[in-house]
Order: sequence, then structure tokens, then C-alpha cells
Amino acid sequence: MTWPIAPFYLLSGICRLMVEEKLALTMGSIVHCTERMDIVDLIEASTMGFCNGVSYAINKVKQCLSFAGQKGLPAYSYGDFIHNRQVMEHYERQGIQVIESPEGHLPGYIVIRAHGIADAVRRSFEEAGFFLVDGTCPTVARSQRLIRKAGEEGRHV
Repeated sequence: MTWPIAPFYLLSGICRLMVEEKLALTMGSIVHCTERMDIVDLIEASTMGFCNGVSYAINKVKQCLSFAGQKGLPAYSYGDFIHNRQVMEHYERQGIQVIESPEGHLPGYIVIRAHGIADAVRRSFEEAGFFLVDGTCPTVARSQRLIRKAGEEGRHV
């Protein structure tokens, strides 16, 4: 599909375009700008991988299942560990149970979702005897640490 373009901006090697038809570039789109910079080819990718944070969380889910299996304990996820129904269903078939609180569940291994959890939620699972496998995206975790630090310094976040 070829589109004439309106103004464009180059950011980190990615063409970000404002197209007259207000075409939204989706994840998986490959953008090719011609030398004249007035024509753009959009090629929709048939498949694409996960970001580093999602890949990290999936690896932690695999660890959680392994640890739980070795110890004969249940394996849980605090909510959906990523926003992908097919992947969630795959790991649910492998034994991951999605829960929202420790109440009513036998202690076991629980993976923390890619977006992380609140400190109070973390403490509630630890106090109930769960083993936490932290699948929080490292970039998200860094942001949360910076926000927490700013709050502790009295800054408005």
C-alpha cells in the first residue's frame, strides 16, 4: 500500500508520519520512505515478536511453573501477566492459575505481571506464604523506583 505523506518526523530511525487520511501506524507495520520523502510504503508484518518486557515476563512464568513443579506447589499469576489472551490461555493450560489475591488459595509460586504490582499487594502475598517470581518489566521497575524515590523526597508525582 503506498500513501502520499504530509509532514513527517524522524525519531530514533523510525518514520513517524501524519497522513492526510489519518492512517494510524500499527504495531507490526514496516515503513519505507522513498528518497524523495513524498511516498511511503506500508507493509503489514504477518508476525512480530514481543517487546523485551513481555519476553522477560514469559521467561519468569516458565521459571514459576518449573519451581512450582519441582516443589509440588501451585503456580499462579497475579492477574494477566501480559495483555495477550492466546499466550495467557497457553500458560493456563500448562498450570498457571490467574488470581487477584492470596485469600482462598494455597500458597505457592506466583509470578508478578509485566506491569508490576503495588507494594501492599506484594506484602499481602509474602505474608500469606507465597513465593514471588518477579516478572515486572525492567523498564517499568526502573520507572516505579524513580517515582517512589520522588515521592519519598516530597515531590508531587
